[in-house]
Amino acid sequence: MTRIDLEKNIVEFEHRKALDHAFLLLSYIHQLEAFKDESPKEFLKNWAESYEDFLKQNKPSEKFKNEFKIIQKENQKMLEKKLKNKVKNLKITI
Repeated sequence: MTRIDLEKNIVEFEHRKALDHAFLLLSYIHQLEAFKDESPKEFLKNWAESYEDFLKQNKPSEKFKNEFKIIQKENQKMLEKKLKNKVKNLKITI
């Protein structure tokens, strides 16, 4: 189950499934020619350093919140439009 509530700062997702997918992707990359001579520990250490740099440069939590605020606004507009259409249809049939 995935649940996102930005007002309460809640993000829930299937943690185990997400980790399994991340590890599967990492294991695929580790098998590539450029990385296959590294031990798993070395490989992950190098990726951890890259990940730290990524977090510093990109501030993904801010981008994440901004993206979902946009999605929430779009969903709200769509729901309001559907509701208006239903109200119009009710007026016509009465």
